[in-house]
This record gives sequence, C-alpha cells and structure tokens, in this order.
Amino acid sequence: MIEHPTASARQLQDVVAAGFSRGVIPSLAHYRTPEQSAAWRAVATSFFDRAPGRSAFDDVYTEIAENGPGTPVHVIALGCGDGSKEEALVRNLCLAGLDVAITLADISPSLLQLAGARQEAIENVRVLTSIACDVTTVGGSLADLIEYLPGRRVITMFGVLPGLTTMSAFESVASLMRDGDLFAFSGNMLPDGAGEIERLCDFYATGSAHDWMALVFSGAGIDTESLSWSVAPAYASEVFAVATVSVKAEVLRDCVANVGDHAIQLEAGQTIDTFRSHRHSSESLTNLTESLGMKLICLRLSDSGEEGVVLARK
Repeated sequence: MIEHPTASARQLQDVVAAGFSRGVIPSLAHYRTPEQSAAWRAVATSFFDRAPGRSAFDDVYTEIAENGPGTPVHVIALGCGDGSKEEALVRNLCLAGLDVAITLADISPSLLQLAGARQEAIENVRVLTSIACDVTTVGGSLADLIEYLPGRRVITMFGVLPGLTTMSAFESVASLMRDGDLFAFSGNMLPDGAGEIERLCDFYATGSAHDWMALVFSGAGIDTESLSWSVAPAYASEVFAVATVSVKAEVLRDCVANVGDHAIQLEAGQTIDTFRSHRHSSESLTNLTESLGMKLICLRLSDSGEEGVVLARK
C-alpha cells in the first residue's frame, strides 16, 4: 500500500481538528474506520428498505462493458471505501470477457484493505496497488502513483460528490484520463415534486443516521448525549448542486474534542455543521460533466429517483 502525505495520520488529525475548531466537520471524517463503514451500511440498508427497486449503478456497469473499453481495462477507483460498488463493476466486466486490473484509492487504509480483499476474491482480476490518499486534495500528484497499463482506463468516483464543497476532487480525475478513457461517478439526486427535500431531511433524522454521524464525536471523546441534532434543507451552489440536506449538532454543555494532540474547547450552545448531502438534478449533473470537458454517454437514475450515475468519455 502506498501512503500519500494527504492520508498520513497526522494530516488527518489536523484536518479533523481544524473542522472542530471551525465548526464544520469535513466529509472525510465520516469515512475513515471500519466502524464508520459498518454504521454507514446500516444507513444505506435503511435507504434501500425505504426505496427499493432498480439501481442506476447496475445499469451503468452494463453500459461501461458495452461502450468499448477494450481489453485489458484498468479500473481506477477513487474514494472506493470498502470496495463494494467496485466489486460489482469488476464482476460485470469479467462476465463480459474483459481482462481487468484495478487500482484502489481512499482516505482510509483499513477500508482499502477490505476493498482489496473484495477484488482479490474475483477470479482473474489483478489488484495493482492501493493508495491511501485524500482524493479531494491529492490533485495531479496521484497520476505519478498509478502504474501504466496499455488499453483503456475506467476511472470511478462513487459516493464522493455528495460531500464535496469544491471541484478539487476532479483535478485528480483530469490528471488520470487519456483520450477515450471512461469516467463514471455518482450523485445524490433531488427527486421531482413538492416536499421532496423535506422528506430527504426526515431520512437523515433517523437513529441509524445519527449513530453513524455521532462516531466523529465519540471518537474525539465527546459524550453523544451532549448533542442535539437538527436536519434542514439548504440551497447552495457547491459542485453544481441544486439543494443540500444539512445536519447540525448543537453542543448542550461545555466539552473538549480531543483529536490526536489537539484539544478543542466546545461551548454549550455551539452548533457544529456535521454532515451535508448535496443533491443534484439531471440537468446539474449534465452541466457538471460538460464543465469537465467530457462527452456524456449516459445518465441513469435509480427507480427511487434519489441516485444518479453518470458515464462520460474524454
């Protein structure tokens, strides 16, 4: 495993501590440990129980295999987490008769190990390397760590866009793509209709969602009984979003957040912007794709209307 400086323990502690100091928890703080991954899985399971049906990801996996990536194909998975979506993609490509190699990149070394094990369990798939890095800040230096292979690249970035506040993550993508390569990324959608953003807010007001988000606080030694949660819509324009679900935690009594050797004093009544889920429309995802200088191949929506997956070509 390669560790980029953006994923060093010290760097991550500094980033999370700075978030507590500013009152804005960075998105990467929620996806660093296996415990957080398991808690997020519980949230995701409740989502699928609430909104079953066809997944946009399955449609795009098929589209990738059918859009001529050729063989061999090199999948470069940015922000792969535990690798479950990438595993489904790789299995689909193998079923299509393609020779597949994969490079994994994520902020969490422990999740990279899980992701690597998933891919290694697939017959005839080569796991080239795993790179611990912050895909939102690593920029063009990531390209220097990627092994060269002939053939096409398929760059994926699943589950990253909803938490972005800048376009910086796409600098990594731009550094990796060559003419003819494919880029697949997902976004959380705002379904059409009155009251949809309020309904989405209700979903993030559930116990499983709070249990997951509270791990950032308990990891800093804060008793989560000292927090009061609120969820509300916001309307900002980050990364082409049309709306945002914003989750905040109010500190009910004075306490200290301990992150590494940082000790951040939090005062009763202080509000911490804990989590945000940017929501998109088909138009905004199309505009985002075009802003990257790529040609849109397809945009698929899940039956729930809450997931969108883009496939584009350079």
